[in-house]
Amino acid sequence: MKSKLKHYSALAASVVALDASAQVVYTNINDTTLVNNGDYFDIDLNNDGIKEGRIEFINSSSSLINLKGAEVDSLVNASINIINSSYGTSTSSSTYVAAALSLNSNINNNLNRWASAAPTSTNSSAFNGFLIGAKRTLNTTSTTSTISIGQFPGVGDKFLGVKFTIGTSTHYGWLRLDMSANADSITVKDFAYQATPNAAILAGDTGTAVGLSQRNRKDKLDYFAANGRIKINSELTSNSTLSIFDLSGKLLQSELISTQKEISIQGNLQGIYIVEIRNSTGVTRKKLWLESN
Repeated sequence: MKSKLKHYSALAASVVALDASAQVVYTNINDTTLVNNGDYFDIDLNNDGIKEGRIEFINSSSSLINLKGAEVDSLVNASINIINSSYGTSTSSSTYVAAALSLNSNINNNLNRWASAAPTSTNSSAFNGFLIGAKRTLNTTSTTSTISIGQFPGVGDKFLGVKFTIGTSTHYGWLRLDMSANADSITVKDFAYQATPNAAILAGDTGTAVGLSQRNRKDKLDYFAANGRIKINSELTSNSTLSIFDLSGKLLQSELISTQKEISIQGNLQGIYIVEIRNSTGVTRKKLWLESN
């Protein structure tokens, strides 16, 4: 049975947080490392409970060949950014290889090559998706050879580019990955997507560089959502007001919160909303996944 290390669901991450003036929705998670055959991480860039795909670790052995590494598979309405060549000895025996993007790479439709389906025949039945990176050891009667495959192994933090749809709109996003040199583990660190349809996103952009909260506040408020409530970890002044907006800017809820530490989420909400706390010291805005009880 496959080991489910990380299935991303609403509020499983620490916080989805950034300023409302930025359209990048960033999710910071506890680093999740895949090491065993079948370990996987479900990709859900916009945290709506519908996965765009899966990162899966595979260790496949036979009498002649051993393949150890990770791939992206189970894509739904999504494409992966790949390099312009494929791994394999022929067109009929190949595996598309995911591009390892550097920090600040511009992720848009013109970047490298996008693919939504792996080749119908791959170099191994174990790898039936988009290869992130692997080590292949080939044993014959006369020799043993080991080669490294892909751009991710042993290079530290790199970014996987993803193109996916929300409804009928196209969006771009990234996941930060760190794969060991021997391709015997891969760690997923965080991810983000561009909420504006068809707009590019920079690899590693968390949306915090151009935030109203960063300009107007000396201290950034810490708050998050869970179990139908917004919970505030920071001290508030007596004139603090909390407001909830949808992504179009429509006001859905607003109340004076004074020094309260928890606020009930009103209405039938489920999805990403802008939560603002405003007082005499400034304004902090975050994009949070909200679910009302």
